[in-house]
Amino acid sequence: MRARPADRLTAELRRAPGGWRRRTRQRIARRVLVRLNDQPILHIHIGKTAGTALQHLLHHLSDDTDPAVLERLRIRRAPIKLHHYEVPELLRDPGFARAERTFVFRDPAERYASGFLERLRQGRPTARPGVQVWSDGEAAAFGWFSTPNACFEGLSSDDEGVRSAALFAMRAIYHLRRDHVHYLGDAATFQRERARYRFFCPMEEFPGHIERFFDLGPGADVQALRDLVPTVRVSTGAPAGLSELARANLRAYRPEEFELHELLLEEWEGLR
Repeated sequence: MRARPADRLTAELRRAPGGWRRRTRQRIARRVLVRLNDQPILHIHIGKTAGTALQHLLHHLSDDTDPAVLERLRIRRAPIKLHHYEVPELLRDPGFARAERTFVFRDPAERYASGFLERLRQGRPTARPGVQVWSDGEAAAFGWFSTPNACFEGLSSDDEGVRSAALFAMRAIYHLRRDHVHYLGDAATFQRERARYRFFCPMEEFPGHIERFFDLGPGADVQALRDLVPTVRVSTGAPAGLSELARANLRAYRPEEFELHELLLEEWEGLR
C-alpha cells in the first residue's frame, strides 16, 4: 500500500522550522519525494477542481480502509497531492523532474464563479473559522461585489469605477487570479510539456476515472477504489447565476484560459 507518502510528506513539512516557510518547504519536499519514490505521481491541485475529494480519499486509504480492501486495491503508487498554493514553485524545482503529473480541470467560467463564492464564504463550511480569512485585497473586492455575476459583468461596465473595481477583484481574489493557466501555462506551453502528464480529466469525470490517478497492480479491484471516492459536487451546463454577458466578459478578459480549456477537452477525447 503506497498511499502513505502523502501523509508522510505533510508530516515532515509541518515540522519544518518556522512553519511553512517556502524555501524550507521546497527543500524538505524534494528530499522526501526522492527518498520515498523514484518516480512519484504528483497531483496538481488547481483550486476548485475536486482536490479536497482526492485529499479525503488519500487520508482514508492511509488511516481508515479495511486491510482486506487495501489488498484488493493493489496500489503500487498513490498520487501525492500538492496544494494549489505551492504547486508553481515546486514544479519548477529540478528535484521533481522525474515526477509524473495529474490534474483535474473544469469549465473556466464555472470555476471562476465557484472560486469567487468560496472566497466570499472564506472557505466555509469545509474550512475552520478564521483559517481562510480574506486578504486586504479580497476584503476590498467583496465590498464592491457580493455575487460573481455582478463582478464579471462589471468587467465591461460603462462606469469606470465599477469596471476598475471588477478588474481589481479579478487580480485580488485568490481563486480568480490562480486559474488553469497559472498552474499549467497557456495552450502552447501545455502542448510542449504534454509528455509530463500521466493523466487528466474534466471534473465531472473524476469519480469514474479515479484509478487512473494511481498506479495499480494487476488484478486490482477498480470498483472498490471508485466506491471510496467522496461525493464530488459538479454543476452542469451554464454556471448558476452567470449571464451570457458575464461569460463573454470572462472570455474577453482571459482568452488564454478558455483556449487552454478547449485544448484540454480535445486531449481528453484521446484519453477516454
